[in-house]
Amino acid sequence: VAVQAAGGVPVPLFQDAIARELQYVIDHADIKIVYAEDQEQVDKILELKANLPRVERVVYEDPKGLRHYRDPLLISLEELEARGRRLHAEQPQRFEELVAAGREEDIALICYTSGTTGAPKGAVMSHANFVHAIRGILEVEGYQPTDEILAYLPAAWIGDTFWSLAGSLMVGCPVN
Repeated sequence: VAVQAAGGVPVPLFQDAIARELQYVIDHADIKIVYAEDQEQVDKILELKANLPRVERVVYEDPKGLRHYRDPLLISLEELEARGRRLHAEQPQRFEELVAAGREEDIALICYTSGTTGAPKGAVMSHANFVHAIRGILEVEGYQPTDEILAYLPAAWIGDTFWSLAGSLMVGCPVN
């Protein structure tokens, strides 16, 4: 959501993807910033570094096992958040300006297919795609802000993004 608010386009990947699969998608989607959950995911990206010339930064969330890593590509989520707080202090209106610049026809997400019939293909979804799909679901299911959604699908699967993310944002209910 933060990436989308800033005008970026998330490209979710499966945690269990092997390095070659990650390389294909990262290269094909022209990804510049990789968000990695932990050391295992960071190691995959560092292993591929020579073959990912467009990657400028790898943000990692869990620092466990990474304290001796010195690669200039790496930045912790904690440091990124600190930089964001400093930028907000200097430009307090920046976030609202970025959000206001977004349009419903902007790309919200690129979700890659499994590649069972050839190379994986990037399915481009706009914000409008998500809004219209959730409105259709809400015509059938009467979800309320007091309801709670259970996220049980992998985050890289389009179904999770549609319902667990877009649905919860539109309805205003929490996701567990």
